[in-house]
Amino acid sequence: MANANHVTQTEAASYLALLRAGYLNVPAATVFQDCILHCKSPSEQRYAKTKLSGHGRDEFYIHHLVIRSTDALVESSKQVSHLCHQKRCINAAHFVQESGEENRARQMCVGATMLQVVCECGRVHTINPCRHIPKCVLHM
Repeated sequence: MANANHVTQTEAASYLALLRAGYLNVPAATVFQDCILHCKSPSEQRYAKTKLSGHGRDEFYIHHLVIRSTDALVESSKQVSHLCHQKRCINAAHFVQESGEENRARQMCVGATMLQVVCECGRVHTINPCRHIPKCVLHM
């Protein structure tokens, strides 16, 4: 897998704009609970990869291109974690760079779903069981 740092911010942003608009021979991205889900990956179990013109046979993970489109470099010692737990999400606000250990712990986070509890007083309380910083993006 090629390093997304070899792609300029402009190239990454242009690719993502085309992907979101549906111009790359794939359906346009869809929005689901604040996630922007691309339709390039055939399976929720895999991260989508793509090639960019001018970069030969190199393939890039789309979520790494999202980071590059914000002008951030993907640090070699870090992984890009999906705060929303959606492998197909391309919303830059849902990404954080962290260690592999932190990324694996986030994948098992019990805070992937927000809990709502009705108290004895009759009020509904929302509980966020996530202990990560930044917190996982939770779905109801």
